[in-house]
Amino acid sequence: MNDVNYVVLGRRIRILRKYRRMTQEQLAEAAGLSIQHLSNAENARTKLAHAKIKNIANALHVSLDELAGDGMDQKQVRPEIAALFEE
Repeated sequence: MNDVNYVVLGRRIRILRKYRRMTQEQLAEAAGLSIQHLSNAENARTKLAHAKIKNIANALHVSLDELAGDGMDQKQVRPEIAALFEE
């Protein structure tokens, strides 16, 4: 995760949070973040440490690859998760 695209990451966090029917408050609490920090992450106004991204992935019940992976092996992404990110 050297070259994290924080715009894409923030979009994926928001999409998955809504898919899981979670509020920002619920996800922030589950991931050990403040609501403001989560909001800033969703809007790409802050960079997240690897540990925080992992906490968010765990709270959203997805793998780190499913949440943040760009150019990853698509076989590692569940089809229902991949479909959420297609436009």
